[in-house]
Amino acid sequence: MSITKSDVDQIATLARLKFTPAEAEAMARDLGSILEHMRELEAVASDAVEPMGGASDHAAPMRLDEPGADPLERPVEEIAPEWADRFFVVPRLAALDADAMPKELGG
Repeated sequence: MSITKSDVDQIATLARLKFTPAEAEAMARDLGSILEHMRELEAVASDAVEPMGGASDHAAPMRLDEPGADPLERPVEEIAPEWADRFFVVPRLAALDADAMPKELGG
């Protein structure tokens, strides 16, 4: 099974990622290499190895391959009132200021 640029585009949509065409091609190659390595691992004789059990013998329910809304309880502007370049600004922790840090940590 090979990974196509179309596959990468679908995965990117579901993961809410954006790739340039060159990045998508590189990602397709990288994912293809990973799958090829997995095929090699499948060829390893592991019949004598006892399978490990997980926390549950039941499979997780499947859901549709469609990105959905990312609901928040409060509006994002209320959670992060300060913005810069489409990102919210996280205040610097006072403990990270040099004068507040212990000397052994560089303060």
